[in-house]
Amino acid sequence: MTQRVMRATLIELLRFLGFVVLLTFIGIGLVFALTRLQGARDERRNVDALVLSGAQPDANLLNHAVDLYRRGFASRIVLLGPAANSYHSTLVERGISEAALISSAETDQAVLHIALAQAAHPAGVDSVLIIGPQAAMLRDIKAARDQGLRAFGAPLPGPAPDVQTTLDAALSYWRYVLVGY
Repeated sequence: MTQRVMRATLIELLRFLGFVVLLTFIGIGLVFALTRLQGARDERRNVDALVLSGAQPDANLLNHAVDLYRRGFASRIVLLGPAANSYHSTLVERGISEAALISSAETDQAVLHIALAQAAHPAGVDSVLIIGPQAAMLRDIKAARDQGLRAFGAPLPGPAPDVQTTLDAALSYWRYVLVGY
């Protein structure tokens, strides 16, 4: 190859890589904005079940779930993740009937969306209200919908998450879309 051909090939390669980088930044930016928008939307409505999950028990999430349950938004609560046992015992202590609780023993965060479907569908749950932090709403709603559930969000009220938290959530969304968890 001549120098001219090698240079032209290198320029085309750099243009292509620049285009890929630009598309990556646009994709992350778009999901960043959508994460902020979805986190600010409270889509409360009557559903078959509330979904409460977490790696660690969170009193604010638990209080939000109890409030929505007692206000009649759902007759059941699906508990997922490592905090499910803790949530279960606390909800029973707070007067929620064991019959209203659907628990999954799955603790692997990577497959919680599958555990949700495996716990919800046999119990006749077709629609869910996801309870969680604002930044996680977009990914969690998509994951539930990917499992055939009609999913809506009920994020924790409060100020919008900071930029780093929202960026982490946007990257987590892309990881779910591209890799599946």
